[in-house]
Amino acid sequence: MLHGGWASVLFSRGHPMDESSGTSGGGTPAVRPRPTPLPCDLRPIWRIAVLVLILNQCRQKRATIEQLHVMNWSVRSRKAQDLFLGYVQGRKAPNEVVVRYDPSLTRAIDFAMGEGIVVRCESLDSNSKGRSPYRLTLSDKGQVLANELVADEGLFAIEKAFLQNIGQKITQGQIADLFKWRR
Repeated sequence: MLHGGWASVLFSRGHPMDESSGTSGGGTPAVRPRPTPLPCDLRPIWRIAVLVLILNQCRQKRATIEQLHVMNWSVRSRKAQDLFLGYVQGRKAPNEVVVRYDPSLTRAIDFAMGEGIVVRCESLDSNSKGRSPYRLTLSDKGQVLANELVADEGLFAIEKAFLQNIGQKITQGQIADLFKWRR
């Protein structure tokens, strides 16, 4: 949990600023750190688990950084899920789907690599045309975690249902098309 910021500053008695005396309820202010709740989708452990589920759903359990950013964006909200599913099914054009890169995904990837859950594998495709020259894949340890996450029906039910619905329908070409119109 995080400490600091205005939310964590509490005074010992009364209202934070008693207008009559300029002090906190007549006493000396006491600053005590208090935990600030962090939404679950910002927690590194949530992000790593979703990363594992995404990779588990990809063809050969591998994905480029671009694929991971698109899938990470799409899984995070119902609106993004609907937009992305519409694109995959041909009901939405690439310019109607605005993917947001999330720097915390990069940190989750770093953590997952550090824990040996995800490994980097070099691409055999020498003609990557501006795409990542490597892919990320689940390690044996990552596959064990993926199997445990998939087996537990109470964990990540919404995310798993969405990923199952997408299946392996998304291609690298479709991912590239999402970014072409911006160039």
